[in-house]
Amino acid sequence: MGMQGIPSNNDFAHMPWFHYNSGKAAKADIGVTIRLADFLLKHADEGSSIYRKAEGLKERYWQSGKVLLYGYPDYAPEALNVKAYDPATYPSWLPLPVYFVASPESPFYPECRRTVERNLDTIVDSLLEIRELKLPSAGDLEVYEQNTPHPDGRRWCVAEQTIENYYWGSNFIIRDLDILRKFGRLDFDLPVAV
Repeated sequence: MGMQGIPSNNDFAHMPWFHYNSGKAAKADIGVTIRLADFLLKHADEGSSIYRKAEGLKERYWQSGKVLLYGYPDYAPEALNVKAYDPATYPSWLPLPVYFVASPESPFYPECRRTVERNLDTIVDSLLEIRELKLPSAGDLEVYEQNTPHPDGRRWCVAEQTIENYYWGSNFIIRDLDILRKFGRLDFDLPVAV
């Protein structure tokens, strides 16, 4: 199902990637889809249509071994071309490959070790640069509104969205500290203002 598969999303302040769209929802969010398919295969009647649909979803996402914390699937390196990771060309909106490997216990870690270490260095460097959560400026939000019109004619960047912006930034910091903990890389001091 995916984040865009919940019709009531449109009743509340949300960003475009949460706007209800049944077509996009059917193709999105592998992590949720795999967990839901696993649940159905465990608890649904084997002769039911929902069970057969869950079997099809598992087959569709066979490349991911398991779903990790934060919803990232533990993908085989070939599926994401992790070994060819280049920070100069890697899209900034994609999670770093380390999140798809997730821990030294992943069966894919040995062959991706070099990429993972580079990613961990990047995470440490970015955390050392944080002095405060950065929120978009009013100008950036206005450009966003103009370039991404709301399907219902409203504005995306309403006051309620501020809470989401703080949550989003905090969630990334917590996620990064968690991944560093798993790889034993918490050996630095965060710049915390007192």
